[in-house]
Amino acid sequence: LARAGANATACASWTSTGGAPSAVLQLSAMLPADVLVTGGQVVAHVRATNGAGLSSSATSNAMNVYVSPPGLGRLIVQGMSENVSCFLNDTSAIAVAWLPDEESFLPGTAAYALSVIESTSEHALLAERLVISSTNATNVSFAAADGVTVRFRLVVTNVAA
Repeated sequence: LARAGANATACASWTSTGGAPSAVLQLSAMLPADVLVTGGQVVAHVRATNGAGLSSSATSNAMNVYVSPPGLGRLIVQGMSENVSCFLNDTSAIAVAWLPDEESFLPGTAAYALSVIESTSEHALLAERLVISSTNATNVSFAAADGVTVRFRLVVTNVAA
């Protein structure tokens, strides 16, 4: 594993016996601090050498490295952003918005998926679905029995190029 365009920063060796045509190697690597920033890139380089000294190698595409997931400042349901319960009396679509915090990635570099879940049974009243991140808001409709407590869940995932 190496910084894109730089010398290797971590390596490991292993020996195989027999005629197995493939092997799996897992390696933990320590990367320099300057790589561990949003958009830092690494490449994986593998070289195999047989007992006769013949070798072959392969290098991966550059992969982005992120030190932390995108943050989420607040989830706002029907205009309320505090961590309090509220009654949703309206049968029409419910407005849901979110405010990314200062560590979040810009819209378009993260994927947002929203679901509505019954609190007691974890039953999904609205299955997880992708929502448009550029507006940071959407309207949702779902059916629930009177008195049911629900939770709105927004999952933010890095979209590594």
